[in-house]
Amino acid sequence: MSDENVKKYKDGELTVLWKADLCIHSGECVKGAPGVFNPNARPWIQLEYSENAEIMKAIDNCPSGALSYTDHSSDESAEEAEAAESEYLRIKASKNGPLIVQGSFEMEDRDGNVQVCKGKSIALCRCGASRTKPFCDGTHTNVKFFG
Repeated sequence: MSDENVKKYKDGELTVLWKADLCIHSGECVKGAPGVFNPNARPWIQLEYSENAEIMKAIDNCPSGALSYTDHSSDESAEEAEAAESEYLRIKASKNGPLIVQGSFEMEDRDGNVQVCKGKSIALCRCGASRTKPFCDGTHTNVKFFG
């Protein structure tokens, strides 16, 4: 994933990261905080339109891990929170969509490059049509993947 596809949005106490290459466009963020997450606006994330608690709750529901945040008002570091929350790995096949992998793990590609995945979840392509393999980019809806 290139750094150019990672966008950062900040307010006084909250920093939100959006990793475009991981986004499967499920719309969970828009459902959770429609004033903040608006794909038709530029910038599409506008933190001033909601309380931080609502924004963090919407981000916590992101199935792909494309959205994450750092709460600067908290004494607990993000790594400590992740470690406490991710005691085991969970893999769930979504209906007609990606594999949702939840927890912390290392992923090695065919060239031997290792990526450490720390966070709540990522979405891995099952349909074979993603342009961001091994990650899902939502293309399964266009190719009418059923599985």
